[in-house]
Amino acid sequence: MVRSSDAVIMVAGGVGTLTELAMAYNLKKPLVVLTGTGLMADRVASLFPDGYLDHRKLTRIFFTDDPVRAVEAAIEMAGLSGQSGIKAP
Repeated sequence: MVRSSDAVIMVAGGVGTLTELAMAYNLKKPLVVLTGTGLMADRVASLFPDGYLDHRKLTRIFFTDDPVRAVEAAIEMAGLSGQSGIKAP
C-alpha cells in the first residue's frame, strides 16, 4: 500500500500504522499526521516534534489537527494539484 501511494496520511493507528509510517519515511513519501486522533498519531507528534524520524531527514512530517488541511497538504506535498482534476480544497 505504501509503495503505491503518492502521499500518506496517518490517522490514529497502532503498531502496523507506525510501521507503514516508517516505510513511507524510508521511501521519502510525503507524510501527514492527523493529530488529535489518538494512539500512534499523537505519539509520533510528541516523539518527533521536528518532523523527522531520524538523523537522515529523508522527508519531513507535516502535523495538523485539521482533516481538510491534512488532505490539502498531502495533495500539495505529492505535487498532485491540478493533475487529472485533483484540486486541493
